[in-house]
Amino acid sequence: MRYIVLSIVFLAALTLTGQPCSADHIKVFAEDLPPYAYEEKEEAAGFMVDIVSEILRRLGRDPHMVRLVPWARAMQVLMEQKEVILFPVPGNENYQSANRLIGPVYTTRLNFFCRAGEKGRFTSLEDARKAERISVTRSGYAFETLRGMGFMNLEESNGHRFDFYKLKAGRASLAVMDQALFPGFLRRLPRLQPTQFQDTGITFATVDMYIAFSNDLAPAMVIRWQRMFDAIRADGTYERILKRYL
Repeated sequence: MRYIVLSIVFLAALTLTGQPCSADHIKVFAEDLPPYAYEEKEEAAGFMVDIVSEILRRLGRDPHMVRLVPWARAMQVLMEQKEVILFPVPGNENYQSANRLIGPVYTTRLNFFCRAGEKGRFTSLEDARKAERISVTRSGYAFETLRGMGFMNLEESNGHRFDFYKLKAGRASLAVMDQALFPGFLRRLPRLQPTQFQDTGITFATVDMYIAFSNDLAPAMVIRWQRMFDAIRADGTYERILKRYL
């Protein structure tokens, strides 16, 4: 009897909405990547967290539902689980073909960083190719891009903070980070100081960052999120949030 009742309720929901009711159970994840997303007082915070939280609020949903996960785990969840939203996701062809994206939320320039005082060693991409080791996040956009460019000196890590811990300790010659957001990234890591590093000025990629939806979520939901994001940009909310972090 219970099975029959549940079946009737489910069919009624489909009839009334024309959509599966899975959107009521979405899970929202973010890569732990300051200043896009990081933990503060046991909650998710950051530039893109604030953007997504504002969209959730305007949609009448819990703005505190964002959960942080490492990048490799985040992509696994997005590809293998249902009812998942993930950010920030780079808008390259692989992700665009596998997921539906809204944005772009931010355009980033990926630069090589070295230890302070060593900038003179790295003035071109060819210099970077000759570096002993470049620490770069495992399975991330930067790793895939550099590997596609033929870089043979890549050493994978579990995240950006580990790249710079290794760079500071001399266990890597270069690390990779968003040029504009680097200061905000360091502010969240007290073990690292701005005076310990230098931006080489070598940009190897420019990429748009998006919010990604798992393929089972309804297209109408993706459209609603895009409209909410467009409204946030139009009414000045986006700029106000961005200024908190840059």
